[in-house]
Amino acid sequence: MSRVEDAPVPMVHVLDGVAGWRADAEGLTRVDFLTHTVHPGVRPDNPLGGGLGDRRGGDLAVDVLGNPVVADTALGRIVLAAFPVEVPAAGTSPTGHGVELVAVDSATATKRLSVTVPVPALTPGSGPGIGWSSVLGVHDSLVLVSATSTAGGFVAGIDLVSGVVVWTVPAMVGLMIVGDTVVVKHGSGPDTDVRGLSAVDGTQRWEGVESGAVNRIGDRQVLVGTPQRGSAVFDAVTGSEVVSSLSGRLAGWRCLDDGDSVTVCQVSQNAKPYAVLGFDRTGAELWRIVDEPGSTRVPPMVTAV
Repeated sequence: MSRVEDAPVPMVHVLDGVAGWRADAEGLTRVDFLTHTVHPGVRPDNPLGGGLGDRRGGDLAVDVLGNPVVADTALGRIVLAAFPVEVPAAGTSPTGHGVELVAVDSATATKRLSVTVPVPALTPGSGPGIGWSSVLGVHDSLVLVSATSTAGGFVAGIDLVSGVVVWTVPAMVGLMIVGDTVVVKHGSGPDTDVRGLSAVDGTQRWEGVESGAVNRIGDRQVLVGTPQRGSAVFDAVTGSEVVSSLSGRLAGWRCLDDGDSVTVCQVSQNAKPYAVLGFDRTGAELWRIVDEPGSTRVPPMVTAV
């Protein structure tokens, strides 16, 4: 443990009260802002190449990792991150690669859980091949993780209490959790579409939504937009298109959710905010500020909610 009173506080990726966390080559690290203390990084059990380093050298680079997730769970308040790792050889099975979920106690910065999910077999000599890995979020006692690799992506659900990998779905890349639906992308190039999986067991709920920029609207809706088609809103459980004030030819919406009561969506025109709309957990519009003739309010640039 070190103090950084005479040095800049390290940049963190997520806030947790008066502390912050980052996931990088040092593992999952807690920074206490009040005491200027940097706790030792909590590392996965089987890091790539025996250590976490630069991916160009065959190990892990910072850009491989999604941001840590802070959550109140059956294990208490914990911080979660997903690291690309080596899967040790066992019996006749050679060394492979996987993604290790690391759970750390929010208050003590000690490891609570570590679970590895193997990724599809890689071509011999191709290197780790991990493009990205991330914790998507938590649903009840399940942590949802996703990764991409040279052999394709996958999404998995891991039970926090038992430490068991409950389900794994290959050939998908997880985007976000909306209610009890995991929104994913499937395929590549022009054949890519957006789909919905059950967070409980990984079964597919819907498919065939044209791929585009995806945003969460509350706990029930998904906004998908492309410059060519515009924007459309879908029910997260059924995949059916629903009526929404966000639907239409206007594309480029960016939505921020506070995880509690409101989602704020913003779109710009001519390099300045054009409209800002607020929605409740069901996706119903609460309010709007639009830059239009006769308006007495100017849409702000929203950076956080």
